[in-house]
Parts: sequence; C-alpha cells; structure tokens
Amino acid sequence: MKSFRSAAWPFEAAAQARPVQVPDLPDRASYTRMSGIEAPASRGSGLIHASSGYVPAHPSSLSPRPASRLGNFPSSSLCMSAPTRDGRGASRSSNLSRVLAACFALLPLSGCIQAMTQTPVAQHMVNGNLLPLRFKIHSFSAYAFNTLKCKVIYFNEDFTAEDADKPSGPPPEGDYRSTWGFGSYSGIRNFPGPVEVTWTSLDGQDHHASIDLAEIFKGEEILHRVPDEEIPDGMYPQGLYLDPGIFVEVNDRTISVYMKAMIPTKHLQIPGNKNSNTRHDLMLAWTHTY
Repeated sequence: MKSFRSAAWPFEAAAQARPVQVPDLPDRASYTRMSGIEAPASRGSGLIHASSGYVPAHPSSLSPRPASRLGNFPSSSLCMSAPTRDGRGASRSSNLSRVLAACFALLPLSGCIQAMTQTPVAQHMVNGNLLPLRFKIHSFSAYAFNTLKCKVIYFNEDFTAEDADKPSGPPPEGDYRSTWGFGSYSGIRNFPGPVEVTWTSLDGQDHHASIDLAEIFKGEEILHRVPDEEIPDGMYPQGLYLDPGIFVEVNDRTISVYMKAMIPTKHLQIPGNKNSNTRHDLMLAWTHTY
C-alpha cells in the first residue's frame, strides 16, 4: 500500500485576518496573495506539495445532509428504468411517480450507499464568521486495502502506484484512519476531473469507477463537527477555508470518500491541554460497495 502523507497547510488564521478576493484559479502566485503565506515550490504535475508541521485551520457549522448516490449518478437516475406498478415497461407518469417515490424511500435503507452530499446553503454571518465555510482548493490522498491490484488516478497522478500490480494487503489494526494527515498533494483547484479507480477485489472481480468529486462536494462546503457558536469570533470573515484534505479509500469492493479539516474551537477539547483548541474530524462524504 502506498500512503502519500503530509501535514496540514500553514496556519490559516493569517489568511482570514485580512480581506481577500477569492480567485477562480488560485495558482501559486494568487494563492500567496490570498493568504499572505508564501506557497511552497511546485512539485509533480504543477501541484503544490503540502508543507510539514501540525497547524490548526478553521471552521463552519455544516451538518452534512444524507443523500443517496451511486457513482456519478443521482438517486433519481437509478430509478428511471424501474418498471411501473403493473410490472410492464410502459411509461405511465402516475405509476412512474410512485416508483420514483419508492426508490427514494428504499435506497437509503439498502446499505449499499451512504453519503453526505451537500445542498448549497447561503452563507451568513455568525459572530464575525461567514458560514458555512467554502473551499476553492484542496489536498488529496488515496489508500488501497484488500485489493489484488489497484490504480487511483486523479489530476493525472497515480496515487496508488505501489498497489498497481500486486496485493495491497489489509488495513492496519485499530483506528488506522486517525493516522491520515491532510492530503499528500496540496493546492488542487476544485475540481480538475473525476477520480478514476481501476482495481481487482479479493474475489478476483475487476472493477472500474469514476468518482465525481464535483458532485459529491457540489456545495464546496467544509465538512466538520464544530458548531457555529464554538468557532472563535471573527476567524473567518471571508468564509474561506484553505486546502481541506480529501481522501479516497479503496477496500475490497468498497470505495469511500472522506474530508478532513482542522477547525479551531473556543474551548479546549482535552481539558488541561492548552494545545487542544481544535478539532480535525475525518468526515465521511460518500461511499459505495460495488
């Protein structure tokens, strides 16, 4: 298994403490203008490699809304080919409506798909913070477990090169995801294209999936668990969070997409530990078993 790891982008309070205009295309120069922080030198295919060091980032209060999605297709697409109530393929609009309603009701219970995709919400001010937070660039990492071979391509980069033609092995014991940083490659503009995954599960079955991050994160909102009122006042006057980590995990027949962002808090998360005034929860955004 190849685990391209890194730590967070430099402390983001500096970026939020001064008015900024968010460009559509934050290249290295405009990124520096936005944040007031000199971006590290580019690496690989023009991507900015994340700097090292553990540093807090910042917040919004998004309570992710569950929705059912399969690959790049919304739930409604899955239901359109279902037969009508009389069992025939005739397209009677009244019967089709009933079938669609049944599909929407059953899909969340199927266990096949769980998702926390976002319906865009208008930003509003809460204690000097423009919430929910948005992001325009992100970091990315991919992990493969329990596959006979696996290839994950994103932005013309192969993120699982070591697992391309050999078994990836099981995940480490315990809470292995807690060891994930904030993405191995940073500064990727939203969104250059789908994540293309080609792999063989443990039963020898070949699979291919095209994961549309633009659809999963269509609201460009930061996923986290910090309530609005717990975010320090005035930390995000522009409502912009720089560089959350997005992770794709392939585990046998299941692909999952996660987000991690370090969010500051008013109160210590570990009593007595003065360095625990942040949360960096790994949030499930989408998953599907093939």
